[in-house]
Amino acid sequence: MVVLGLRWARKEFLQAVPGDSSHAEYAAWAAFTVVVATASVKWTAVFDPMAAGSGIPEMKSIISYDHREDASRYLAARTLISKIGGLALALGSGVSLGKEGPFVHTSSIIAHRLMKHVKCFHRIYDDDFMRRHVYNAACAVGVTTTFRAPIGGALFAIEVTSTIFMVSNYWRAFVASIGALLAREAVYMVHQDWVAAYRAMFATKFVAESFAFAEVIAFAVLAVFTGLLGAMYASAATAFRLRWNAWATNKSEVLTSLTLLFPLAAILCLPVGMTRLSFGDIISDLTSTDSTLPDRWHAELSLSVLITLPLATLIRLVVTAMSFSLPVPAGDFIPTFIAGATFGRFYGEILRVSFPIAGIVPGGYALAGGAGFVASTTNTTSVAVIALEFTGQFVYTIPLILSTLIASGVGCALRVSVYDSVIAKKGFTNVRTLDLQDLKAHDIMLHRFPLLTLDMTQAQLESALRRDTTPTLPLVENLESKIFIGCIPRGFHPKHRQ
Repeated sequence: MVVLGLRWARKEFLQAVPGDSSHAEYAAWAAFTVVVATASVKWTAVFDPMAAGSGIPEMKSIISYDHREDASRYLAARTLISKIGGLALALGSGVSLGKEGPFVHTSSIIAHRLMKHVKCFHRIYDDDFMRRHVYNAACAVGVTTTFRAPIGGALFAIEVTSTIFMVSNYWRAFVASIGALLAREAVYMVHQDWVAAYRAMFATKFVAESFAFAEVIAFAVLAVFTGLLGAMYASAATAFRLRWNAWATNKSEVLTSLTLLFPLAAILCLPVGMTRLSFGDIISDLTSTDSTLPDRWHAELSLSVLITLPLATLIRLVVTAMSFSLPVPAGDFIPTFIAGATFGRFYGEILRVSFPIAGIVPGGYALAGGAGFVASTTNTTSVAVIALEFTGQFVYTIPLILSTLIASGVGCALRVSVYDSVIAKKGFTNVRTLDLQDLKAHDIMLHRFPLLTLDMTQAQLESALRRDTTPTLPLVENLESKIFIGCIPRGFHPKHRQ
């Protein structure tokens, strides 16, 4: 409601601008963006600066390590207030930010507070195993409510927050996702005059014959491009954020943010890139089945779409990297999806011009490009399922899965995910995946290890137990055969022998 209210206020503010000058409208739009984004920065700094950023790296660290004292610091009540208020103001300001990360963090905080403070849930909170399961389910709820994608939401949450996942927790994550989706739709219908049927978030209208099987090769090539582009963007955005944070250390959050917000607002007001449209309108334009883009993408500058689209891709990447560097709650799924979709549309337009009789639908390449770009930056493959669910169609199932697999593979080969880079930068504890190595057991095992034998005297046994510091010692039949019998704890006393 706060976001809708801010968007309405911006619309009224722009209508109140005197005169018909487009420059005055741009200035008013930029001023509104700077003021509201600054309010978001201030809100976050006052209530809890820990709420800034995505929240997914924190949850991955908590789930993989889960030291309860550390977890409570990232899942505090003041963090929840800071996250909700800061996110609402940031989204309402018009900067290029998403909400999937903050939603994951918010739902996890709520789950944590319920487990910790509601008596009937104390048993779950005290059980390390069950507590992790609840955190996994809460993360799935956050992604599901963002995209109306219960299956992809659960899978994506598992991929980005868990290094090791217990398959037995699948059903809990899916039950939580379905429950969250039903609750979301119930709240949505309260604002309707009639009982609405379920609607996809970014509904598309592709026909069943939208692509030929031979185009799979073209989709694979696009996946390689988006994989490379996604890895390059992730590296550049991380480097920019590190340099910016180093410069802003020990300085006022508001003043440093204004230094970033003024050029950011100026770029957002450029007449190319469609940065002032809503995310829904942009995705609808890019994935449309029309042979050409709407005039608003190129009419103002009288440029060809083959020039407008790459410029729009570059602008989207720049404003997203700048927006994500602000100390506010932020997600990057939808902004990076739009960047990839814009590049995919550009790729599709080139194919359409090159092969005019092939009946190529550029909108399909936009969808695959968006999914591939996100897969590259996050090193996940469940993005394909999310894209299928939030468009409400399964026409491009094969191209989407192929694109995410290839792009994710390219991204993994070139760098770690954007979430793992934040974990490394902030020094969070995390269970890391091991690189494949050409090692054998004898390369890492201890060659001389103390052994206990059945023919040892009591004095020899006591001496061995006192001398060695390992928790347990192996017991063998004798030193010649070394047939394993069992293990004896170091605290074992010889009088316990049978």
